[in-house]
Amino acid sequence: MLTTRRTCRARPVLALLLSLMFAPDALVIGQVSAPIDLTGTWSLDVHLSDHPEQIARAIEFDTGEFTRDTFGRGVESRGGTGGRAGGADRSGREWRPPTDRMSPEDRKLLAEITRPVQFPPPTLAIAHGERTVTITAGQAAPEALRTDGKAEKYALETGTVNRTAAWEGPQLRVAYDIGRVGTLTCTYTIVPTTRQLLIRVNIERLPGEPGPFEIKLVYNRTGNPAA
Repeated sequence: MLTTRRTCRARPVLALLLSLMFAPDALVIGQVSAPIDLTGTWSLDVHLSDHPEQIARAIEFDTGEFTRDTFGRGVESRGGTGGRAGGADRSGREWRPPTDRMSPEDRKLLAEITRPVQFPPPTLAIAHGERTVTITAGQAAPEALRTDGKAEKYALETGTVNRTAAWEGPQLRVAYDIGRVGTLTCTYTIVPTTRQLLIRVNIERLPGEPGPFEIKLVYNRTGNPAA
């Protein structure tokens, strides 16, 4: 009877030791939910980032606001590796102008919120807080993003939109709800091989349905490239 009790008491301890010995790396304390480190000062890599004309065309396609002139040019595809995707309708269907579903207020909000995307700041200074990430774009005032996923009001000169930010795996996702335009999303991540800051921008006209083209901005860390 005594032996049986000792065996029962030893089982939880043995199970704990085995779980610690054979636990996968993802379960090691400190690696469970640690976000990537975006801290530092970053400078825009103009050679790897999309240029303003590409960005303008991508925004027009993603919002459905493309014109006949835009339709025939083509922009960089979301799934491509730097190549071009023809803008013309290869199915042979007759081109029709997009349906006007944006209000003038929507267009003003879209223009203001995408201006720093089309003409990105030459530098970004990023600092982590306990539940925030503060980004200073160029000479602009610092902006603190709550990373708890809760919506907050983001004031613009042309109006106010809802903004949410949250860590999703190895990236920070920031979303702006722009009325009938849809949701503009910016994802910040670190490229594992080059340690560059990669910002991907897309517009979802419907929830969970990203637009066909994705904007890419690349920044290099200054000061200590190996950090």
